[in-house]
Amino acid sequence: MDVELARGARRSVLGVAIVALLDASCAAPTCRVPGATPCCANVDECIATVADPHASWESLEVAVDVISRGSKSRAELDRLRALLEQELHATPLARPPDTVAGEAEPSRCLPGNDFRRAPRAVFLIAAIESFVQEASPAQAELREAYHSADAYVSNAATWPLARLVDDEVLPRIIDDAASRIPLCVDLDLYWLRAYGPRARAALPVLTQLLRDTRMPGLPAVLAAIGDPAAIEPLGQALDHEDCFFRAQLLEALASFGPAAGAQRPAVELLTHNWSPNVRASANEALRAIAGVQPPPYSPPTARLTPANDGFRLTLQGETISLSKAFEWPRPEGHCDPISKSVGADHAVDVQGTCVLVRDGVGRNSLFVAERDGRTTPLSKAQVAAVRVVHGRIFAIAAGQILQLESPTDGPWSATSVASLPGRPIALGSDQAGNLVVVVRGSDDLSRDERGWRVRRGASTTPDSEQPLFALRLNDVTGQLQGAQVAE
Repeated sequence: MDVELARGARRSVLGVAIVALLDASCAAPTCRVPGATPCCANVDECIATVADPHASWESLEVAVDVISRGSKSRAELDRLRALLEQELHATPLARPPDTVAGEAEPSRCLPGNDFRRAPRAVFLIAAIESFVQEASPAQAELREAYHSADAYVSNAATWPLARLVDDEVLPRIIDDAASRIPLCVDLDLYWLRAYGPRARAALPVLTQLLRDTRMPGLPAVLAAIGDPAAIEPLGQALDHEDCFFRAQLLEALASFGPAAGAQRPAVELLTHNWSPNVRASANEALRAIAGVQPPPYSPPTARLTPANDGFRLTLQGETISLSKAFEWPRPEGHCDPISKSVGADHAVDVQGTCVLVRDGVGRNSLFVAERDGRTTPLSKAQVAAVRVVHGRIFAIAAGQILQLESPTDGPWSATSVASLPGRPIALGSDQAGNLVVVVRGSDDLSRDERGWRVRRGASTTPDSEQPLFALRLNDVTGQLQGAQVAE
């Protein structure tokens, strides 16, 4: 949901984010990354690897990836905390033996991205971050890392603290949001939304960003902050031609209720808009401005059952075959050499264009490559799958659905068209060809006439205790429609 930022002039995202491809066979305990120590096979072995002062940076990167994907316990988190505290107290900070010599300023909006130069503490922070909300016992160690004089360590600690909605890093996130670097601003918007009213200090930066860029995701952040000073800038932006963005603006205005009364004339005009999505959002906003509360909604129930090739979903009388999220086919054709040349882990050939995903430590990188070799970075969202639906390209990510577009007179772009209330579990298409996604959701999911959406703030419920939701993206209206899944 969804919904990335930084500051100042920085080097190319690809230049700092792409590292050497890891050996694809690292699921076996005997595998090796070229020139590195043996790979680990499970969480316990990989924690032993990150504790080994002689482990190469490549082996450490593999170990963190295995830890992030495996089942973990509080005992393993405590082991990582103890190792991190030990590394933070070392003088100077220890680095892997094959660390690249020479100083290079890390990119603050892409923390820990150049692992060839990073201290060992960065890898431990990334492993702790994979515990998500359950990493809260490590908050003290992460704060100590955040205040480290080493830029790599400080950067890496920012995002797990932001995930825990820690006020310690809020000023930096606001500072990053002012950078105007799209890949960085998207991530900052995601975190600022989670802070809600506590991020009120970001209002001047965000309203100016709204006036200058019309960036998707901004209206939801302003609604989450809830400061009435955002109402006028939201109303002024309603002249935007994109129907999805207009709907986001109207949803944000609706969240202010009667306080947004001055925007009523502009909202009334949009009840006659050509887009059903905009019309529905405008009518909802008018009701909210009038103080009319929507009736409570009791969601229907869907049922998800395992199948040999994924899952079977029964949703509103229809049985839909779903594949597992985060399971990628091997790159084929012209995408295979391109993915290797830029260090991508996954590649999908979409009508001659390679959509590439790189698994980073803690998050993924989404970009595209043309046949002529031109490469465009699009997002730092954690991408679960890429699908073509009704001729449009969608990237399904943790928190959002992105639509990938390439206008004839401009570069590729990734636009958030819908928020998801959690991490994708499975996906597929219904009989009409609409995209269907099952997510491990949260208690901040609400439903009205436009479909499902995410309320303000962020859930603090552990992932394992959150419910499943089956959501269908209506291709015509852009609404998310669906049901809670019975487990």
